Order: sequence, then structure tokens, then C-alpha cells
Amino acid sequence: MSRKSFTITVLMAILAIPGIGYAQNTTSTNIKKNTVMEKNKSAIYELYDQCINGRNMTLLDNLISEDFPGPRGTHGVQAFQAGVEGLIHAFPDIHYELTSVVAADDKVAVSWQWTGTSTSAFLQYPANGKKITNDGMAIFTFRNGRITAATIQTDRLGFLQAMDVLPTGIGNGPSAPDPATTPGAPAAPGSAPLYFIDKFFVPAPAIDEFMERMKKNRTMLKTMPGFIHDDAYSYKDEDGNLICVTIAAWKDHDAIEKAKQAVQAEYKREGFDMPAMLSRLHITIDRGLYSPLASASPIPAN
Repeated sequence: MSRKSFTITVLMAILAIPGIGYAQNTTSTNIKKNTVMEKNKSAIYELYDQCINGRNMTLLDNLISEDFPGPRGTHGVQAFQAGVEGLIHAFPDIHYELTSVVAADDKVAVSWQWTGTSTSAFLQYPANGKKITNDGMAIFTFRNGRITAATIQTDRLGFLQAMDVLPTGIGNGPSAPDPATTPGAPAAPGSAPLYFIDKFFVPAPAIDEFMERMKKNRTMLKTMPGFIHDDAYSYKDEDGNLICVTIAAWKDHDAIEKAKQAVQAEYKREGFDMPAMLSRLHITIDRGLYSPLASASPIPAN
């Protein structure tokens, strides 16, 4: 037998051993998979470092898929660029610092903190001239090296606070209530109001029923002793779900407790079950009682 024939025979024998061929195929697949994930991560670094921080939007053609969905039926680079340019216009010196980038299969998860100076209005929020810092995260989906979709979550409440939208004591600056919509006696001199804050996540099909109920509740609360004023803020995510924050200011704890009792009595009279409605409509709620930061104990330096 020639040396060449012997070599071929040995190789065929090795590949015939159970598990050897499979192991080689598995290793090859894993290497290819890892390579793709690393390329996807590199694309994310390029997206933030060069396109957004470097303001080089021409690179988006190589990073964003033509079917990337945006607001109002837009797609592709135009859809992605519209949101980014809105932020850059409002915060011209905006800079993203990536705090974590993790790839798995066809997805890359990213967390960040951006900083920028508010010099122009952003959406309906006027500029306040302050340096704003905001945290966020996103999960990007890739296909053939380009981004086809993104699920983004940001600290919306923190953003509203930084932009001086929330009332004094909750945000970073003043936001006076509108006298036309905030009847009720002011807080006693020298006392600080308490703020009862609810944050709701409302699936799109439940929005109409939720808004009707919220309107009834806000109307009822405004008639109660110790009520000062309330505000409500909302936005819709890319799937049409509603995220709503309501803020009610009260004179003191006693006023809040009496209001709770009055609300429960009204629910009983109506035959209305709030927990059952939230469960039926798959609405989630996060609530808490807040006091002005100035009256709280100082945060230790260490």
C-alpha cells in the first residue's frame, strides 16, 4: 500500500469512529457562531462610537437593514436616523458611554449612559439649558450583519425629572402646577407636601378602559380634603402599549389615608374591583409615596 493510500485509509477510519465526525462538525459550527456574534458586537460599537458619537451617519447604510421598523411606518436607515437626529438636535453634545455589550445568537444586548446639554426642545419638552444624564438599554436583532429590529428601554421618569417636567420635590427643578387644573388648598406654611406616584404599564387593547377609569379617579381625588394638585404623563412604546405616570400631591399622611378610605368606599358603592380590572387587562403598576428630597436624610459619601 502506498503512503498516500495508507493516509487516506487512516483518516477514513478515524472519521468512522462514533462521535469524532460530530465533534468536528459541532466545533466548526460553534466557531462560526462565535464569529458572527463577535461581528455583531463590533457593529454595535461602530454604531455608537462612530455613527452617533462621531456623527458619521453615512455608516448607517452598512449597519441598518432596509426593513428596520420605525415610527409612522418608516423603515430602514431613515427610521433609525430620525430618532437619533432628534436627540442630537436637542442635545448637540450628546455622548453615549456603553456600559455593557453582550451577544447571544442573533441578538446583542447593550446598556449605556448618555450625557448631553439641553439646548433645544425635545418632543414637547422645552430646553432647560442643563447637562442631562440618562440611562438606557436595548436589544438589537441582527440578520446577515445588519440590524433588523431594536427593543429600547430608557429611564423615562428620570428624564422627565432632569428636564424639570415633574413637580418640585420629585424632579431636579421647579415645575409649578397649572392653577386652572389644580384646585385645592395649598400646603400649610413650612410643611412639605407628599407625592403619591403611580406608574402603569397598559397593554394597547386596554388603553381606552384604563383611561376612562383614570379620569374618574382623578376627578374624585380632586374633591377630597388635603388634595393639592395632580399631574399625569404618558407615552406609547413601539408596540403601542401605554406607559403612564400619575403624581398626586397631598397635604400630609392623614389626608392620604382618608383619601384611600374614601376611594375604597366609592369602589364598594360602584361594585368596582380595581385589582380584578388590573389583572383582567394585564396592567402592571408600581406605586410609592414620595417626599421632597430636601427633607430627606443626606446620602452618605461612603
